Amino acid sequence: MNNNGTLRELTVIQVADRLGVHSETVKRWHRDGKLKAKNKDGKLYITEYDLRNFLMKRKDTPEKIFQLFIPFREFKEKVIKLVEDFFGEDPGCVIALPPSGTPYALSLYFSLPINKDINFISLSETWDPILVENRKVLIVDDSIRTGGSINIIKEFLTSLKVKEIKVAVYDDFAGYADFSVRRQCYQEYLKSIKSFFKYD
Repeated sequence: MNNNGTLRELTVIQVADRLGVHSETVKRWHRDGKLKAKNKDGKLYITEYDLRNFLMKRKDTPEKIFQLFIPFREFKEKVIKLVEDFFGEDPGCVIALPPSGTPYALSLYFSLPINKDINFISLSETWDPILVENRKVLIVDDSIRTGGSINIIKEFLTSLKVKEIKVAVYDDFAGYADFSVRRQCYQEYLKSIKSFFKYD
């Protein structure tokens, strides 16, 4: 972000240099609708946020890495359908709470369909509020103990005119998350125990 608070814009050549590709490859990504860019006076400009979102949606390597770790894989498998239903056709944003929520958020983000308009933000970085405005927002962390920090973040996001806010975590000790792996597993376990002891 520039000192005046606007998003930094990169030229096609700057993006090509950063990624080690030819400038025509960057233009092709734009033509194919994979990389957002603005046309100003006949030149294409890409914001750093759009470049990062483009890179994060290239799923081949990151998806394989996260699948190696059972908690991340289990998290994704348990909540991905619920998250997809939550976002629906609306634009959205996945917000990672660092440090431990970031890998969970990324494992989920990389699993969302690439054609969805979903931004990714880590609260460890400076980000522009425009990335959440008029979007459904999913806050992701590894666990919730009391819900205090989630309340503060929700209050702040509400002031930014987001459409709706949900919370996804692996462990939900406070019973506060909308989507939780451990709570969901516990509920499934109770259901199976009840059905086992149910007599006709």
